[in-house]
Parts: sequence; structure tokens; C-alpha cells
Amino acid sequence: VRFNEPISQGVATNITLRGLQNQQAIDHSVTVALDGGSNKIELPKQDLLSKNFSIQFWLDNNTTASGVLLNQINGPKISLNGDNVTFELDGETLTTAIDGSQYNFYSFIYQNGNTPFLRVLQNGQELKTESLDRELSFNNRNSIFVGGDNILGNIHDIRIWSKATTAGLAAAEKDLTLSGNEINLIGYWPLNEGNGNTGRDLVRSRNAKVNLSWFIKPKGQGYAFDNNSYLTLDNVAFVQPTNFEDITMSFWLKANTGESGTIFSNGSGNANLGEPILTN
Repeated sequence: VRFNEPISQGVATNITLRGLQNQQAIDHSVTVALDGGSNKIELPKQDLLSKNFSIQFWLDNNTTASGVLLNQINGPKISLNGDNVTFELDGETLTTAIDGSQYNFYSFIYQNGNTPFLRVLQNGQELKTESLDRELSFNNRNSIFVGGDNILGNIHDIRIWSKATTAGLAAAEKDLTLSGNEINLIGYWPLNEGNGNTGRDLVRSRNAKVNLSWFIKPKGQGYAFDNNSYLTLDNVAFVQPTNFEDITMSFWLKANTGESGTIFSNGSGNANLGEPILTN
């Protein structure tokens, strides 16, 4: 460990290092919610240059209508119609059914060379392969967009490889996180930030623009104060601060803009005593 400035000036210095091991187990506690609207995730400047590639991600599909899940202009396109997926590239098409009842790990593969094909894997199991009679052409560096109209569900852990992965590799790698240094890996977005509009790319720092909401579980709980409702804390006899004590109160609050009202009051709530309940 190296530091770029002095860390000791004649006094005791405590340093704590924390980190995560590579290949942590995948979980689905933080994802991006695909809400069926026009907002999307943008993966900028993805150069798929008429060569082998694999696009992988974890998806919990709740789509019931027809929409485009992933698209690159003049590149790959993945569409959903309920639990049917279509993989398109340079005029060639593959369609197959998928499992929409849970999270699944999908691999969309193009292999060029003497035996070119399109292939879709689900959890490392082959769903369908479409053999091709030609090598496909799709030279571009356009952004890849994920999500959009009618696409419902949750997605995370997007990976792009410059290789045609195999069923065995997909099955072995699907449940583990990556470091970003793997051979042939050209883009990796865990999408585990849980806040903000940026999803880090651990390979080339071509960070995703996340124009959707994050989905975090387990969800927190709170009181919703509607229609002048309020919460009374009446079991507080053990809290008896005096005039000589400092008091600090902490709580989380999400308020609607444009409204005014009392957040917290220590009054009796009795209007006859001049301490009425104050609401919005």
C-alpha cells in the first residue's frame, strides 16, 4: 500500500483497509428497475466489430407486451414479447421462449468463422442455436441502450465479451462477480450502486448512464402520512430531558415538495390548552 502524502506527523495513526475478494457470490439485492417507460440505461461507445461476442446479464422478466430490451444501432438487438425473446443481428434472427418466473442469467452469442451462428443460453443451458450461411457485418461504436417502452423487470450484472462463450463457461461464471481484468472481457457493469445515475464499468471506465430507478431489497419500512394523519409516540415516559440537557433527534424523511406542516411536535395535542395537533 502506498500513500501520496505523509500520514504520520509524530502522533498515533490508525489505518483501516477494507475490500472485497474477487468472485463474490452474485445476489439480486440491488438491481435496476425496468419500468416500461421510455427511460433507458446507456452503455456508451461499445465497439462490436464484426467479430465474436457474447452479451450476458441477469434478468427478472415481467414483460407482458412487446418491446426492445437491448439495442445498438447497426448492431445487436434483443426484443421481448412476453416470455419470448428475439435476437437480431445484421438481418439474421433467432426467437425462443424464456423463463419469466425468476431471475435467470442470459447469454446472447455470435460466433463468426467457418461455422457462424447465433445462440441464446439461459443459466448456461442452450435454448436455441441458429446456424448461419455467412459471416455477419456490424462495424460500429454506437452506444447500447437497455430497457424502454413496455419492458418490465429487473436487470443487473451486464457483461460484454469479445468471444463466443460456451455453455460450460456461462454456467460456471454466472453466480460469481468478476474483477474486470478477465481475458476477452470488454465491458462489465455490476449495476450494484443503488443510487445516482452512474453504473461503473470495471473494464474500460465507459460508465453506464442509468436513467431509471434502482430496486433494492429488502425494502425499508416507514409511515405514510396522508390526509392529515399523524403518529403518536405515547410510550416515552422514560425520556425525560431537563432544561439543562442537549437533545438530538434523528430520522429519515421523504416529503412532497410544495407542502408545509409540522414534522415533529412535543405538545399535548389538546387545543383547549393551546397546544393543538398541527398537520399539513
